Amino acid sequence: MKRLLTLVAVSMLAILGIPAGAGAANGLTCGTTVTGDITLTHDLVGCAHDGLIAGAPGITIDLGGYTISGATGNAGVRIPAFSGVNAVTITNGTITGFADGVRADFTDGNHISRLTVTANTRGINFAFVTNTVVEKNTITDSVLDGVKVDFSDGNLVQKNDLSGNVFGISVSNFSDDNVVTKNAVADGVYGISVFTNALRNEVSRNDVTGNAIVGVQIESGSDDASVARNTVTGNGLGILVKAEVEGATVERNTVFLNSGDGIRIAGDDGVISRNDVYDNGGYGILLTSTAEGNLLEFNNVSGNALGDIAI
Repeated sequence: MKRLLTLVAVSMLAILGIPAGAGAANGLTCGTTVTGDITLTHDLVGCAHDGLIAGAPGITIDLGGYTISGATGNAGVRIPAFSGVNAVTITNGTITGFADGVRADFTDGNHISRLTVTANTRGINFAFVTNTVVEKNTITDSVLDGVKVDFSDGNLVQKNDLSGNVFGISVSNFSDDNVVTKNAVADGVYGISVFTNALRNEVSRNDVTGNAIVGVQIESGSDDASVARNTVTGNGLGILVKAEVEGATVERNTVFLNSGDGIRIAGDDGVISRNDVYDNGGYGILLTSTAEGNLLEFNNVSGNALGDIAI
């Protein structure tokens, strides 16, 4: 009899189009702590606090193409601090209207992909996170950061499409050895920023366009950064390395049609090499009076309004 009831239940799930094992997901409400793999089967609308909370390591939270929306603060999906919850996958849906679309703290080895994260204060927000991949998301219209990586080491942010955020991607506050690559970052205020003693970070192969103040900036003691093979066009200033930054490598970038300088270097002991810099509204490459010990070589610089190279 027990076996018969089980078969009937499985048959009913098939008739309703619900995968066996997914029935529990039908009862998910705003604020649910998820402790096993789930696929959302409906929108979660107007969540007053968190949308969903990851409550066990190694789980997959699949939004099933549905939307989690917030009425006020908190997070659309949260990996909570000090919970021991690691290696969570969050994928395949829309998150809107929260303080943080996805918030993760003190966690390792997560995978956040294929989300549409729109009109949150911050899109995806990390603190004290390691070995996490953020990829193939669309992140738009954040009040502050599209992606913020804070006090976090060894993460990969790649192949995301970001537009209309005040800060596109920010790596800050002692965040070391992160890679930001192959993203499209457009039409914000600041494109990609590395700042406040964030060391050895790589910004490579990104398309950074139409940001009002600066395309890519390295500042505030963020030494040994690599800015390489990016296309930086139509921003206020193209690439900026500020004073108090040492050892930045700026190489093989294509920097053109920015309204200010193409590349401006105020830091020390860097390498500016093999960049194509042309048709910018300021200088092509400017080394300011604070810049010392930089190697400038093999750059192709032409057609810049105030001059091609100024030292």
